[in-house]
Parts: sequence; C-alpha cells; structure tokens
Amino acid sequence: MPMQVIGVLLGIPEEHQEAVRDYAIKQVQTDEGKPTRAASDDIEIGQIFADYIDWRARHPSDDITTEPPPG
Repeated sequence: MPMQVIGVLLGIPEEHQEAVRDYAIKQVQTDEGKPTRAASDDIEIGQIFADYIDWRARHPSDDITTEPPPG
C-alpha cells in the first residue's frame, strides 16, 4: 500500500507525509547481507507515528486513527 494512502488513513497531514515516508524507508533499508533496522532493537519508526496518534487524539477527525476500536 503506498505510504500516501497510509498517511491519509492515519490522518498524517499531507505536508508531513513525504518526510514520514522518507523516515520509514530509511528505517527499513539495509546494506547487502545485513538485517534491516526493523529486525534489530533500535528501530525508532513507532515514535514518529505515536506523535501523530497523540495529536489526533486531541484533534478528532474522520480517519482510522480517530475511529474507536470495535467492540
């Protein structure tokens, strides 16, 4: 799924989506023969999304981040 679609679904502002995409790509790139950062303990990608999720909690919208879980 393209990062822009994910960004829209999560409510990431359009002006931030390119930077978030570039950051996410950097986190999963690897050197030949080495594991990705996603496979190691030092992955930091979750924090960038956590910041948007916290912001969205304070600014509800019609995206899946605002949508309450079923049940």
